[in-house]
Amino acid sequence: MTAARLDIRWFTTGDFSVHYVEEHEDGERWECRWDRHPNTHNTRLHFHKPPTATEITDLELPSLHPLEVYSTVLTAIEQRIETLWSAE
Repeated sequence: MTAARLDIRWFTTGDFSVHYVEEHEDGERWECRWDRHPNTHNTRLHFHKPPTATEITDLELPSLHPLEVYSTVLTAIEQRIETLWSAE
C-alpha cells in the first residue's frame, strides 16, 4: 500500500459518509464506505463493501452517535491493516 485516507462527511441532518480508500503500488484501489442518507438502492443506513465499494448491503449499528460510528469504522480499518501486515 502506498497511501490510505479516510474521508468523513457528517451533516446537520445526522446523515454521514465515511469513506476508506487504499492506493496500492500496482495502481489498484481498495475501498469501502459507511453511509447514512436517503437513497433508492438500500436502507438509509448501508455499507459499500470492499474491494470496490460497488456492492452494497444494509447496515445496522448499535448507535448513530458520531463517536460510536467512528469506533465501528476505525475497528474495521484496524482489522484490515492487521490482515495486510500478516499477509506480508
